[in-house]
Amino acid sequence: MAIHLYLQQWGAGYGNASWSLSVAAREAFENSDATMLHALARDADARAVLTAYLMTECYGESKNLQRFLSALPSPDALSLKEAGRFALIEYQQNNISATRLWLQYADAQDGLALWVRSKLLLRDGHIEAGRTLMLALTTEMDAGRVDWRRVNTQHAWGELGLLMLREQSFVEAADCFYKSGSWEDCAYVLERLLHVDELITWGGQLKPIDPEAVHSDFDGAPALIARRLMREGRFEAALGFFDTELQTVARAYVAAMQGASDSQAEPTSRARQYWEAARLMRDYGMSLVGSELAPDFAWQGGSFEWSDTFEARAEKYYEPNYRINQMTWEESKRAAATVVRPNKRFHYRYRAALLAEMAAGLLPNNDENAARIYCLAGEWLRLRDPEAADRCYKLLVVRCPETELGAAAAKVNWFPEVDLALFEPFAE
Repeated sequence: MAIHLYLQQWGAGYGNASWSLSVAAREAFENSDATMLHALARDADARAVLTAYLMTECYGESKNLQRFLSALPSPDALSLKEAGRFALIEYQQNNISATRLWLQYADAQDGLALWVRSKLLLRDGHIEAGRTLMLALTTEMDAGRVDWRRVNTQHAWGELGLLMLREQSFVEAADCFYKSGSWEDCAYVLERLLHVDELITWGGQLKPIDPEAVHSDFDGAPALIARRLMREGRFEAALGFFDTELQTVARAYVAAMQGASDSQAEPTSRARQYWEAARLMRDYGMSLVGSELAPDFAWQGGSFEWSDTFEARAEKYYEPNYRINQMTWEESKRAAATVVRPNKRFHYRYRAALLAEMAAGLLPNNDENAARIYCLAGEWLRLRDPEAADRCYKLLVVRCPETELGAAAAKVNWFPEVDLALFEPFAE
């Protein structure tokens, strides 16, 4: 039998034997008649391969499952571990009654069977009992005391993370999602749900990134923390989470903001500092303050726009099928308090424009530098959000009508089409 040969290859360390086993299992289901499938089901090794195929590659496919179950020997002839596997397969098919029957034959200490039991407890509304069992299982898994090779352990950590959200244990939820490999869920908790001090403590426990290791989304956790702290005005704390290159930029931005906030300094000096901060925000805003998820999606470098995780969860709030994954009032309150302002795509451009407006506001009417600042700030916004840019246009023509740019803008009733590189503010 080919399956036996491929199993020997697998045991000898040939990694591609797993692909051969998968193909053999698929061929067995597609081409075997009832007699052949009956023989395969009574061979322990072949039965194990076909079972693994159903567990991992035929999720949601009931035809092959029913044929295979009909060919099995009686449950008493199967091993206790096999019963746990069939319980999971039936659960994947949403055959809850059959799941419960298989669990009666399963080993009481089998990790896979216990995982399915925890899911049934949650399904039946025994939330605390299900959470407690799942937490115990993941603890065992972490310690390597349970054979979890047959379980999607990342899925288990993800489910536990959802339960931790329900329990309002947000730090623990971040830990679970981090272990689950679900960066979007982990980022949501870090960016929207943890209080700032909780976030700093959580980030302080991260291991340094190995530059030689394969890059993953989770390498962005320190940068996410740094950007959120910058948005919250916790500049000193943020600097420790930036990499060396961005630390330099962040320090320059902080220094500019400090200079701009010095009420004892001359207005022109403060205007220069505000303008420096504005330019840094426009040029490096995604890296300095961009949100990992909505609205900036730094996760994807800002190139793609996805749904808002908070809004998606809130929309399911009153649906009874989302009882376990239901948003609590505390989660809603925390998420609402951390909404990025303004809550618009590339929000840092609006921040930059506001800083530019503050710079120009410190300069006299009809000042050429003020006119240049209004024109450049409007340029940052006008293509994507002309309504927002209109404020800069109106300030330009009202405050600086006698400047070259102000007069040109008044003629065309919008920003003039000029080479703005020739109109850099404060150019010597």
